[in-house]
Amino acid sequence: MTVTPSPNPEEQSHERPVLAGLHSRRVVVQSVALMVLLVLLCGSMGIYVLADRNLRSAYSLAATAAEIERVYPGQVNWNDMFQRGVDGMTSILDRYSTYLSADQFGRLDEEFEGEYVGIGVSVIRDPAGLLVMSVRENGPASQAG
Repeated sequence: MTVTPSPNPEEQSHERPVLAGLHSRRVVVQSVALMVLLVLLCGSMGIYVLADRNLRSAYSLAATAAEIERVYPGQVNWNDMFQRGVDGMTSILDRYSTYLSADQFGRLDEEFEGEYVGIGVSVIRDPAGLLVMSVRENGPASQAG
């Protein structure tokens, strides 16, 4: 839309405020529409989070940890707290289910792949020292006799 300047200065002063008023109304309407859209989006995300049982449980666990950190007067060993929490969670599962740390998983993976370092025996602690429980087939200990 092209506005041609009017030769009469009084007409020009009336046209500009009308156009400015229309522009400001458009900005207000767009701003309100954007705010309504944001409120709806945030509300739907909140409903999704509250409806998901796993997210609610994770939030509850994180809120508990934050509360312990806030009110407990002593130092908290969070690594020990985490390990005990994991032990507690896996203790109610079947006897074959457990949590493995990265180091434990690496050792287990090494056994499954057959690539290991050592003499090829499994040992346990004994009050008298170490007790050899088994000798791996084709390992150095087995070949040595």
